[in-house]
Formats: sequence, C-alpha cells, structure tokens
Amino acid sequence: MKHHFVRMAALICCYLSLTGCAALGALNAASEPGDAYELRPPPGLPIAASARSEQLVIDLPTASGAIDTDRVLVRPNTSQVQYLPGARWTQAAPVMIQTVLVEIFLRTGGFQFVGQRPIGPVSDIILVTHLSDFGVEFDPASGEGNIVVTLVANVVREDDATIIASRRFSRRTAISETATPAVIAGFESVSGAIFVDLADWVLRVRGVTRRS
Repeated sequence: MKHHFVRMAALICCYLSLTGCAALGALNAASEPGDAYELRPPPGLPIAASARSEQLVIDLPTASGAIDTDRVLVRPNTSQVQYLPGARWTQAAPVMIQTVLVEIFLRTGGFQFVGQRPIGPVSDIILVTHLSDFGVEFDPASGEGNIVVTLVANVVREDDATIIASRRFSRRTAISETATPAVIAGFESVSGAIFVDLADWVLRVRGVTRRS
C-alpha cells in the first residue's frame, strides 16, 4: 500500500514537472481541453417543517490563492503546490462551493429567502465561510494520500455584524485509486458529508424545526 501511494505521488509530480521533455508535454497538455467536474448537493439533507421568515445570504467563501482556482489542488508535501493534470472544476472552488450552498439551503426549505445577495439593503443572516483545505494531500513520511476538505463557518447577524455561532467542519478520506474520476468521487464524498453537517448545524442554530 505504501508503495502504491509513493508511486502515485511520483506520477503526479512527473506530470507536473516543468523540466526537460516534461515541460513540452505539460505545455501541450495545457492547450488541450480537460475534463470538467462539479460538486452537487448531496442526498440526505435535513428538510425543514416550515420556513423561517428570514433572508439567508451565502457569502462567497474566502480561500488562499492555491485553493481559489478551478484546478484540482495536489500537495505533494506541506510546502509545495501542484495541480492534477487534465481535470478542472467548472468554477473556481470558492464560487463552486457558494453555488452548492445556495442550492442546499434552498432545498432545505428552512428560510424564506436564500441567495448570494439580499433582497433590499441588508439580509437577516449571512453564512460567512473560509475554505482552508480543498485538495489532495500526501504524507511525505508514509506516502499516503488523502482528500482533505475544511470549511470554517460563521453565522452572522447582518444588522449589527454579530457572530451568532461558529464551527469548523473538516473531513478526509484516503485515496484508493489514482484515476481522476475516483479522486473526484472522493471529493464528492468528503464535501457531501460536510454539506449535510453544515446544513443541519445552521438550521439548529436558527431554531428551524425539521421534518421527522
């Protein structure tokens, strides 16, 4: 197993190396259209018994420059950033997460209005998030790879900028295959679990009654 992950890390590094013949290969690959992937709302979302008469605005998540891209992030070690070749997200990761979260909270039916911007001058509640992890990480010592997603969330009352509640959501899953579809499936699994937990938490914070 250790040999498998070491080999995978080496393969990704070789793909992304910009030296010698690999540089020409990388440039040629960059000129070809790659597969595009997107995250969707997961099954198992909590559903409200009735909507709370509030506007919920989903703020654009903040993220580091390495994450704020439509490319699939790979960290061979703690200080190096690379990207999976031949695969992209349909939007930059923070924009994609914002889009998914709007759809998720619309589906829960817990709020009178959900959107990226308020109706009128201000909203009632804003969900402010920071995407601190969103990529494939390798442990240099063991060679093991994991998909890691971490989202720090704050529920904020907009009229006085009061933080009502804060929570950190983090999940990881080991990579079992090197194929891109399997890696993307790992992102779906990890992100989906976080989305369900986040939706449940926000509804509870706002006192929204859920269907049994």
